[in-house]
Amino acid sequence: MNIEARTIRVIGVLAAEWASKGEPALVIGKTSKGVFLRYPGDWIAFATVQRARSPFTINTFNEITSSISLNQPLQVAASGWEDRVWQPPLPPAVDQHNLLTRAQDLVRAAALSAVSEGYAPYLPLLAGLTGLPPEEPIFPDELALLFQIHPERARWGSIFSTLLKFLGQGRGLTPSGDDFCAGFFLASVRLFDALHNSDFNYGSTDFLKRARGKTTYLSVTMLSGAVRGWADERLIAMTDGLAASASALGEIAEGLRAYGASSGFDALAGCLAAIRLLGSKTNTGG
Repeated sequence: MNIEARTIRVIGVLAAEWASKGEPALVIGKTSKGVFLRYPGDWIAFATVQRARSPFTINTFNEITSSISLNQPLQVAASGWEDRVWQPPLPPAVDQHNLLTRAQDLVRAAALSAVSEGYAPYLPLLAGLTGLPPEEPIFPDELALLFQIHPERARWGSIFSTLLKFLGQGRGLTPSGDDFCAGFFLASVRLFDALHNSDFNYGSTDFLKRARGKTTYLSVTMLSGAVRGWADERLIAMTDGLAASASALGEIAEGLRAYGASSGFDALAGCLAAIRLLGSKTNTGG
């Protein structure tokens, strides 16, 4: 089975990098939306007829799921699509003064979606809109540990150590804890310029190595993009929409709702946690 260049609408920048090497991928999963492809190095791409773009996605003109079997090798064209490579835009200028207010407004918009899985119930708490409800019997251990880090004393070493405890927590192809970490990293890079912090870069490299023993290949692929400020365009819209006041928060919330069963709101929870810890300073030391 082949995916020819002429059948590719858009290909994500990382999927393009893997495909350009000319090696076949292995079909490791199928959903109603597309197929998951495992490339050498255990990187995961997603081939789909849907329009949402990401660094790891191969968007095709035609539906291919029905003609592909699990554990089947699949050859994606190694060239011929160079004018259709999608890469997330550079981070925008950030209005730090209104960032928390925008985040709170996004949480209010997200509440209309009535998602109750994953970390969605804790969005108001993470946004500073409410305290923990007295009737809430369970507060996730990993979230409790993150709240123990005081924003004024936050250091990347303790942040990464705590985020490791989120890995693999929850259900799904990308567990909720992994999506939380992706949102945290995405916000760190796109809202707080973490790529220019040596402690972040060192810690993220170690984090990704450890992640390979704690969660799925798909999650590791997603996280490897997030630490570079890259993600599905619906998550990019989340962080970049918080950066400036011109974005329609209702549309952003709807995009998050459509991004997996709870993955979009789990990523929002991580984004809010990053704002809480990093918002008082844009350069977190050791």
